[in-house]
Amino acid sequence: MKKPLLKINVFIKALWLITIFIAFNYNVTSQTIPKPSACVNMDFSMGNFTNWVGHTSVWPDTIPGTKINTNCTFAYYNTGIVNGRQTIMTAATADINTCNNVLTIPAGEKFAVRLGNGGNGTWGPGNGWQKDYLSYAFSVNSSNALLTYKYAVLLQDSSYTQRSSSMTSHGSALQPRFIVSIKDTATNMIDSLCGFFKEISDANYIYCRYTPPGVIAATIGTDVETIYKPWTTASVDLRSYIGHTITVQFETWDCGLGAHFGYAYFTARCDSFAITRGCGVKGGVLLTAPAGFKYKWIPSNDTTQSIEVLNGKTGDQIEVVLTNKNGCSSNLKAIIYSVIKNKITQNGNIFTAIGGLGYQWFKDGVPVNAATAQNFLTRETGNYFVQVRDSNECISNSDTIAVIINSIREMVAKHNFSVHPNPGSGLFTFEFKEKLNAVAAVEIHSLTGQKVCAFKIGEDPSILKQTIDLENYPAGIYTVHISYMNTVWTQKLVKI
Repeated sequence: MKKPLLKINVFIKALWLITIFIAFNYNVTSQTIPKPSACVNMDFSMGNFTNWVGHTSVWPDTIPGTKINTNCTFAYYNTGIVNGRQTIMTAATADINTCNNVLTIPAGEKFAVRLGNGGNGTWGPGNGWQKDYLSYAFSVNSSNALLTYKYAVLLQDSSYTQRSSSMTSHGSALQPRFIVSIKDTATNMIDSLCGFFKEISDANYIYCRYTPPGVIAATIGTDVETIYKPWTTASVDLRSYIGHTITVQFETWDCGLGAHFGYAYFTARCDSFAITRGCGVKGGVLLTAPAGFKYKWIPSNDTTQSIEVLNGKTGDQIEVVLTNKNGCSSNLKAIIYSVIKNKITQNGNIFTAIGGLGYQWFKDGVPVNAATAQNFLTRETGNYFVQVRDSNECISNSDTIAVIINSIREMVAKHNFSVHPNPGSGLFTFEFKEKLNAVAAVEIHSLTGQKVCAFKIGEDPSILKQTIDLENYPAGIYTVHISYMNTVWTQKLVKI
């Protein structure tokens, strides 16, 4: 059931009334803001091939860019980017060779690259023994020891039995393919099992047959037949190579007989290899392992990428075993912190967020510029809340505070309260001129927000005033907060 609004009236010496309505709409969210790749432009976010090296060659040569003797009219001997063979994708459009079922850019990304080609026209000839490469070299450290790549593969021929007899069978050495390999500075494979990934046709590929709008170079009969793998995510744990420079190489091959194409789309990034924390929908701690693996959480035995830990205590340890597509396993551990319930306390027109490590105050749904401290002074009409980040990287929104400012000169006079002398040099008297119906709490603060003193008036109904000695405090302007029956006066006190 929705709680009622709490109304608080706040008065300040400038003769304005601040009416505050606190709506109890506390919520906790796990906000994941995509971070840029720790390897600059590995994700093609610059819209170009900065930091990438391209090569093109022909089958069966295994060294990209090396000239070989061939009569193939489509032979390339090139070190560098060749448009049509290494092509940046800037818009997500359907690829006809997947029967329009695969987009050229995966969900959540702005760019991708097409490596290789197929068909004629602006793509260029897609067959003819072509082999295309893109490589990215970087030094591994703790901030980039997770390599993640997303890829989609399109192959025009395979040894896997298709639904059409027109799909010619090839031996595995001749089939089109997509390869990812990780090499050292001497171009040696760093790990033949965990550092090498090959995609050729298997039973998980999807069959596509369509009638082309025009003639293509690799036509078999009237229709085009392909197999494809939709966008897939894979990751590699590089922590064993921290301190070393490695090269990640992506390559596509046409078939070894020269009549069928193979190409792929991909994008890649590197990040720290770690479990991320957030807020679960049930009020627990949400733990998310890196994408691109199979998972086993310990001790729960969950197999999902994310789990929510309920009733976790600070210091509890959770572990996950991650297994990549080649069967290589890694372990990660996370320490749990108790979820902090964010709330606001109020002192006059000063609001304070309770708990958390980082803060951002909002007015009318928009972040207030430079309002990132735990305390916030409100001076304008609006709806306010604070967003707090805790040790679990959980982002929680506080209650919403509706502040309405109106003129109230006559309402200040009604309470018949005074501070005298003001200005004064040492002794100040705080006095009500009429009987109080409740105890009034008084606080004096410096302009930096430091509390100088606090006292109450009205605990004895016959005593309606209190004298305070500020002689030992520096001269200057102080703020007085008087809280009485859900109203708060904020007045200036001048010490000379």
